Amino acid sequence: MSDLADAELWARIAHLRLTARSLADSVLAGGHPSRRVGTSVDFAEHREYRPGDDPRMLDSRVFARTDRWVVRRFDHESEIRAAVALDTSGSMQFRGEPSRPTKLEHGRRILLGLAYLMLRQGDRVAGHDLVAGTSGSVPASAGMIQLERLREALSIERPASVADMTAALAELSSTASRRSLVAIASDAIDESSNLDELGILRAAGHVVVFFHVLDPFELELPVDGAHEFVGLEGEGRIVADPALVRDAYLREVESFLERTRDACARAGAIYLLARNDVGAERVLADLASMETFA
Repeated sequence: MSDLADAELWARIAHLRLTARSLADSVLAGGHPSRRVGTSVDFAEHREYRPGDDPRMLDSRVFARTDRWVVRRFDHESEIRAAVALDTSGSMQFRGEPSRPTKLEHGRRILLGLAYLMLRQGDRVAGHDLVAGTSGSVPASAGMIQLERLREALSIERPASVADMTAALAELSSTASRRSLVAIASDAIDESSNLDELGILRAAGHVVVFFHVLDPFELELPVDGAHEFVGLEGEGRIVADPALVRDAYLREVESFLERTRDACARAGAIYLLARNDVGAERVLADLASMETFA
């Protein structure tokens, strides 16, 4: 993703904001004022006012002295911790049309957009490559320089590699610090992947979002006549006429989608279909509009 494409995405999502409803009702340990105003808590520090902050937390005395609006923070407050995790396996390098991004590029774009929103709010974000494991991890940090670290770490392509989702999710659960927003982008193509492992993250108190990254070609098989199909994870090549198998294929696709949605539901994870013909900004807008983040 180019710097220009980055800047265009940042501009399109700049109006979005992800917030926790309350510390009592959400597992997000949010960097947003607690509803417990007036309780016995200890003042910790000031920070610069950001659009969307609760006006009740503004310190008028500091403004009178410095002409700067700042927000009071207390010991019970902490920033949201977020972790973004990208499936970089071979199948993610597929795209059905040259005009579309690969699934890998689309998933990376969504996760970097989410990271941008969190970092802009002053939150801390970590990055994980689900294939590389700990060697592809970026420790949590705040500040916009972290966006460059994340982009570099998630830009490595791993042709013909296979993601062991079960192991990757278990590792992610062991490394995700505190209670976090954990966002995963994957096509979940590998049938050996057990998305029920998402429940480990949820049981640890994390909010889990699963971006299911797929290409319309995979969902619809919109071609006729003999075609050669090449496996991107070492499966080899076959020649087939999609017209002869389309009905059975579409039934299997629907079953695959249903199994993935059900696995996320059982685990308590938020499921979002993220087609790579739909802009990352629309996917993130859908996430921001969900009740969990209202």
